[in-house]
Amino acid sequence: MGLLTKRGSRDGAASFGFVGRTPETVDCLHCKKSFSTDVVAPNTRHEGYKCPHCKLYMPVGRTDAPVVTAA
Repeated sequence: MGLLTKRGSRDGAASFGFVGRTPETVDCLHCKKSFSTDVVAPNTRHEGYKCPHCKLYMPVGRTDAPVVTAA
């Protein structure tokens, strides 16, 4: 096969984007409940949190949680 692999295969591919990241405590802007979660879609324009109580999405810039950037 060489270096070519089928589209979507995970042969030898590794992602270390979430290693060492700890969940953050966030207060939902909609239902006002507190929950602990990881960032959804980190380092994209859709970066944010999804509330497990009301199931609504909150962008990172609209919450009080600290913004974590990849090094």
